This record gives sequence, structure tokens and C-alpha cells, in this order.
Amino acid sequence: MTIDQGWLRVAAWAFLSLLIVVVAVGIGLALVFKPPEAAKKAESRKSSG
Repeated sequence: MTIDQGWLRVAAWAFLSLLIVVVAVGIGLALVFKPPEAAKKAESRKSSG
């Protein structure tokens, strides 16, 4: 039983760490492909137009 619980803990930590990495990479890609400056320019164009 203790071995199974240990594997469950390892799997849980691995899943959480993987999820954090995926979220971090997603945010990084979002910042790279959609920089804040471009968003600000788009907003200024919408307001002026």
C-alpha cells in the first residue's frame, strides 16, 4: 500500500510540475507572439479610427 501511495504522490507531483511548465511555456509563447506593445497599438488604432 505504501508503495502505491508513493507512486501516487510521484505521479501527482509530476503532473503538477508538467502543468506548471506547460502554463509557463504558454505564457512565454503568448508574450513572444503577442507582445503588449502590439496590443497597445491595436487599441490606439481602434480608438483613433
